[in-house]
Amino acid sequence: MNRDAALLIRRLVLIILMTYQTGCAQPIAVRIVDQDGNVAFCRAGNTFRARGAAGPGSIELLAESGANATRTWSSSESTGEMLDAASALGLSVCLGIKFTKVNDGFDYEDAEQCAEHLESVRTTVMRYRDHPAVLVWGLGNEMELGAPDRDEVWDHVERAAALVKSLDADHPTMTVIAEIGGTKVAEIHERCPSIDIIGINSYRGAASLPLRYRDAGGTKPFLVTEFGTNAPYEAQQTEWGMPIESSSTEKAAQYRRAYDSLRTAPNCLGAFAFVWGHKEQGSRTWHGMFLEDGSTLQAVDEMTLAWGGVLWNRSPRISSFYTTGPTLLRQGEHITATVVASDPDGDKLSFEYILVGELPNALGGNTTGDPPGEYSSQNLQPEGSSVTLTAPRIEGPLRLYVIVRDREGSAATASIPLCIEP
Repeated sequence: MNRDAALLIRRLVLIILMTYQTGCAQPIAVRIVDQDGNVAFCRAGNTFRARGAAGPGSIELLAESGANATRTWSSSESTGEMLDAASALGLSVCLGIKFTKVNDGFDYEDAEQCAEHLESVRTTVMRYRDHPAVLVWGLGNEMELGAPDRDEVWDHVERAAALVKSLDADHPTMTVIAEIGGTKVAEIHERCPSIDIIGINSYRGAASLPLRYRDAGGTKPFLVTEFGTNAPYEAQQTEWGMPIESSSTEKAAQYRRAYDSLRTAPNCLGAFAFVWGHKEQGSRTWHGMFLEDGSTLQAVDEMTLAWGGVLWNRSPRISSFYTTGPTLLRQGEHITATVVASDPDGDKLSFEYILVGELPNALGGNTTGDPPGEYSSQNLQPEGSSVTLTAPRIEGPLRLYVIVRDREGSAATASIPLCIEP
């Protein structure tokens, strides 16, 4: 049986289970327990650490890959349906409750805004507190970034966490921060006694996080809410200031190293790979564990092996992607780029090349603005594992992508940043 047939059967079973559970689901209390110095969740008598991923990709495939949990950043009208599906698949959910950042217009010193937000927190908790898939309440995501006074943010987090506890004594509370630099950990310990877990988004520093968290004075259990390849702002840069992206093969090794360092850390309740799906941030392929068409990349392979799931097909591997000429080009100049790739299953490979302008805000956060222009058809002459590039008659930074595909729905990616001189 191939993967597509298995997923079809799983979806049919899922529909049956969801129909059955709608009428008989019961809430499941979750506790944090200490087992000889190692923290874990205890749910329905079973102790475990969260192993999962966050993102819009298939939760059927996530469950098949051996995960036991997923995470959301907020709730929506489709949250109930998602929780039903997760429960039917045996997945628990760190259910996010949105906190707006100061940079996005929220004033944590405004009593009226804070009161309105607490009402939305109340509504979300009351709506979903009895659902058996709920594992943890995730209060916000990186809302401390850009805040002129973090104490105001933490004080509101504490008010929200205390409210959640008054409404639901059966699920832990968590707030999520971007890394642990400065005094964030100490601030949360001091100002947020109603927060049970500190969620941490960490990329380049994920492998060293257990040690750094301890050195920062962390005593609350922590959950790594995002980990993966180095973020664009953490990567090496070209001389014109664009981030240099790792290949999907190099990224897969980064995922595995981070996970292996976290899975047995004493104070760590688990980790969520980022992002289970496709996301344009930094580049078209930087953080996604899938391509836009749903093709899986090697990061999915590595996490499936780490989680003990079913791996139907192994993704292609890229050893290198390089040019024979300079990457700072004159208009009309020709160079050749070559990819060295292989497939561990011996599948026949195909090669696709894409030349586009760099994404806006490549080094920063989420992409904004107009999509960059694409130049592939008139400026690329592909020939198998090589492509001849003619520099467009424009100015500024571009990125050349290669996508290597097998015939089983898996792929590998790499990119080369280029720049056209005035």
